[in-house]
Amino acid sequence: MAENAPQEGLLVDFETGRLRHGRVLVQSTPIAIFFMGLGSRAQSLCRFASGRNVELDPFLTRCRDADTAGEQGELANVHEPGLLSSVAEIEDRTLRRLAIAETLARAGYNPDEPRVPAGNSDGGQWTSNDDDNDGRRRSLLEDAAYQGKYHDKVVAELAAHWRSEGAKVITSVNLTARNGAGARADLIAEDSSGVLVLAEVKTGGDPTYTGGQRVVYPMAQVGNHVYSPDPKIRELGFAPRQWLPPMRLITIYKYDEQAPYAWIEHPSPIVP
Repeated sequence: MAENAPQEGLLVDFETGRLRHGRVLVQSTPIAIFFMGLGSRAQSLCRFASGRNVELDPFLTRCRDADTAGEQGELANVHEPGLLSSVAEIEDRTLRRLAIAETLARAGYNPDEPRVPAGNSDGGQWTSNDDDNDGRRRSLLEDAAYQGKYHDKVVAELAAHWRSEGAKVITSVNLTARNGAGARADLIAEDSSGVLVLAEVKTGGDPTYTGGQRVVYPMAQVGNHVYSPDPKIRELGFAPRQWLPPMRLITIYKYDEQAPYAWIEHPSPIVP
């Protein structure tokens, strides 16, 4: 977890810059760490990690119990004390909870595997489910060549839709961070409350974030760390090279023409 080398996990990917269905991506920058998940399972894990989860989920309940035991110095009372002793020392709660989930998944606890109902002679044990949709998800996200024109079409459609609802929207916006890193945002819009929304559009199978996006976007969330040199930024009420206020960051994923939109809002980044 503490290593900066890219690592693909069963539930959590670290520093890969690649958005995979069913995984949480954790990406660090010079000032913050951001994380996000694609798919219902990954988004549930994000909510749990950030303390917003209220779901009755056996796997997340196990993770929560282990985290609570670690905080209270009672890790020896859970079933995986040796397994979790190292991750229990991670100070940041969000990162610690993600590490606990990944560690338990690697130990064989299947987060998607249902349990036999309580009261059954095998109650509480993991059972199999041959009717799950993992195969469908894998086929949906098979590698596909990046469709530049299709990506641009999605961006244009989203911009037109938001403008039709009265929003101010600019597209293909160059951004520069305080450390000199640069990225080009697909869309920046001003929502009804006056908050800026940075939207990144991804298409195709297992899309990636560029190196610049991995650095600049979390800084945009923090605020006053990113500016745009583009004159078009004036359309949102800011001067070129003016430091921009905190932005909401969302990724909008659409595999192809037939696939539905997936709207993923990035939680607030972790600022050490």
